[in-house]
Amino acid sequence: MNDNQKTLLSFIVGAAAGVAAGMLLAPYSGQESRRKIAEGATNIKSKAGDQWGTTTNKLSGYVDQAVNAVSGLTGAKGGQGTEKTTANRTTTSTPTSTNQF
Repeated sequence: MNDNQKTLLSFIVGAAAGVAAGMLLAPYSGQESRRKIAEGATNIKSKAGDQWGTTTNKLSGYVDQAVNAVSGLTGAKGGQGTEKTTANRTTTSTPTSTNQF
């Protein structure tokens, strides 16, 4: 028997011993274990959904803040041109580029 065969045989024997020990030492029956795993998966799914909602709400707020900050820096109001009043004359400048970002 060469080294590869010995290694493979050792792996198979070890895996079989692990399965046997797991079956003998399992605290619950198979049906109960599957039920607990399903409940855990449902809880994780629910928590992930809640976290997704929280994260998207926060990101939406950050986007709004960024848009307001950029609008404040450029003086733009809602994508419209800005108005300047000089003496008795009002002029309106409009953005020349249609590219928003």
